[in-house]
Amino acid sequence: MDAYQSGSQASESIPGLSLEICIYEYTPDEITTFFTNVSYNRGVRIEFFNDKKKALDWLGVKED
Repeated sequence: MDAYQSGSQASESIPGLSLEICIYEYTPDEITTFFTNVSYNRGVRIEFFNDKKKALDWLGVKED
């Protein structure tokens, strides 16, 4: 239920948000997948990464 509420609140707080979360020891699980799906269905892009370069690429950021 917390994942659902968090995903819903993210869209209410900042419509159109794109947020990447980079955790080096991250392993995808059902709760984070559910959270990202709830957010996406409400117009917010949230994605989890365990690699900084992939996270920045997803955001469209070029690192010097």
